[in-house]
Amino acid sequence: TKSQIFDLAERAERDAVLFVTELQRLYPDLAKEEMAIILKEEQAHLKKVLERKKESQPMFGRGM
Repeated sequence: TKSQIFDLAERAERDAVLFVTELQRLYPDLAKEEMAIILKEEQAHLKKVLERKKESQPMFGRGM
């Protein structure tokens, strides 16, 4: 279902953010600027998935 796809996409993006964050923590001098750019991109992807997930939910499911 559409809901399952959004859940899967959300988990994938959260995992990507966590992965990049952990790389930065473990290797603080590794391509610092590039890693910061990648992290911002992954956070933007997560935000977009969450927005689309919210938009796809029926109105009665959002407390309105």
